[in-house]
Amino acid sequence: MSCVTVEHLTLVLDYTGVEQNSACFSCSDSSVKDCHCTLTFNLDTLFKGPVFFYYGLTNYFQNQRAYGVSKDDYQLSGDTAYFKSPDSSCAPYEYDSKNNPIVPCGSLANSMFNDSFVLYQIVNGKKVTVPLDGKGIAWWTDYNIKYRNPSVTPLKNAFNDYPVMSFDGRKKVVFSNVSWMGGKNEFLGLAYLVIGSLCLVMSVVMLIVYAKFKFPEED
Repeated sequence: MSCVTVEHLTLVLDYTGVEQNSACFSCSDSSVKDCHCTLTFNLDTLFKGPVFFYYGLTNYFQNQRAYGVSKDDYQLSGDTAYFKSPDSSCAPYEYDSKNNPIVPCGSLANSMFNDSFVLYQIVNGKKVTVPLDGKGIAWWTDYNIKYRNPSVTPLKNAFNDYPVMSFDGRKKVVFSNVSWMGGKNEFLGLAYLVIGSLCLVMSVVMLIVYAKFKFPEED
């Protein structure tokens, strides 16, 4: 019998700014423009590299069908005729307030995440920028095929440009390391436990049924 253990470390920082004692509370007002929010944190445990930097949104359902089809495939394929007359599937984001066609149109394009992040390390009382490597963080199919939505939620892919108050969402930054099994995934562990338990129960049931109703051997 063998056992495999994998250590995953995750640090989650909420920067929604809903709470008054939050460092980002002043940026939670949608009327505030170009607001900078600074979060200070310490690492109590050493993260073994590579460490990945994610942003996360909660209560954000990208797998909802009406949202997923709110786009104009003809626009995205370069058909200029639909630049002037967007498809009705883009409603209510077909035209702007001046009745000019929106390109690209639809809810997908309208909800593009636009917060930006800079990571610093305090060294001898001075801020030193920590470089972030953006290479090799997405599969070719995910990077080159636009508007392919995740099949699950919450989404997990600083300025307060992106509004989340209207749908009671929250914004987070996530630091996480990975192993040969990938990143932290609590669902996978629970799924193995549930399926393994069901298999064990069914094995016991089948053994009892066999012992009670087995056919006598033929002569």
